[in-house]
Amino acid sequence: MAKDKAKANLMEGTEGKKTIKVTSTNNLYYLAGFFDGEGTILITRKTNESSRGARLYLSVSVTNTNKKVIEDFNGLFPGYLGKVLKKKDYFLQAWVWTVSAEKAEMFLLKIKKYLRQKKDEAEIALEFRYLQKKLNKKRKSKGRRDRAYTSDEIHQLRLIRERLLKMRGPAWNRRIYDK
Repeated sequence: MAKDKAKANLMEGTEGKKTIKVTSTNNLYYLAGFFDGEGTILITRKTNESSRGARLYLSVSVTNTNKKVIEDFNGLFPGYLGKVLKKKDYFLQAWVWTVSAEKAEMFLLKIKKYLRQKKDEAEIALEFRYLQKKLNKKRKSKGRRDRAYTSDEIHQLRLIRERLLKMRGPAWNRRIYDK
């Protein structure tokens, strides 16, 4: 009977060939609550010398001094787990977990209904991913092998990014734009 109950609590999400298993709804509540307080949703601009122009991509991250919590995120939603560089010797060691693109989308889809503070940001981020996938599919159907977006497509993606940045206020926007 206990095995059947454990199976009933098993929730699965698929990402390509990988399956993400979360053993209970309580884990999702906990991760969502922690993410609401300590997490970040970004649509980041990345330039690459080998490609033409800048690319935009979705990433989510959580930073905290409790490594066990960060390992919990990485255990359920595998991504990057690393140390944060200490700015002062007396600062506690912090850890960061980050996932991007499809993995970020999968994470947000799993926890969105449990979010309170970042629910609107998550919806905008998922809208960005939906448009990005739609544009990629359209380019593939036209036989375009390059990944560079047209100026119209870039404009559409940037408008979504701007909406996400506006939700955070002027201080956050200055940090992002100064980079």
